[in-house]
Amino acid sequence: MAAVEESFWRELIDDNYIIKIIDVGAADGEDYTASYQKLLDLGIASVVGFEPNKEACEALNKKNEGNSFYLPYFIGDGEIATFYETNWAPTGPLYPPNTPLLEKFQ
Repeated sequence: MAAVEESFWRELIDDNYIIKIIDVGAADGEDYTASYQKLLDLGIASVVGFEPNKEACEALNKKNEGNSFYLPYFIGDGEIATFYETNWAPTGPLYPPNTPLLEKFQ
């Protein structure tokens, strides 16, 4: 099946074209595979990622995927904002968490 997927992408994307992906909040987890990983593996895409968590950003860059690099910045409107760190990094918002609502879920 992998050969079918590869031939599909090779037919779809011109040999001289590289898909440019912007990944905002690029941190991954231990068992996480980016939805665009296949495109990177085939060499038909590159990624610029933004991950404000310094340790997570460094970990992404240490993977040394060749066609990707990650910057330790937030993406916003340029105004000063507060980042609300949560107990699970991928869910950290720029708006205060709605604790009464969140307490209804595990």
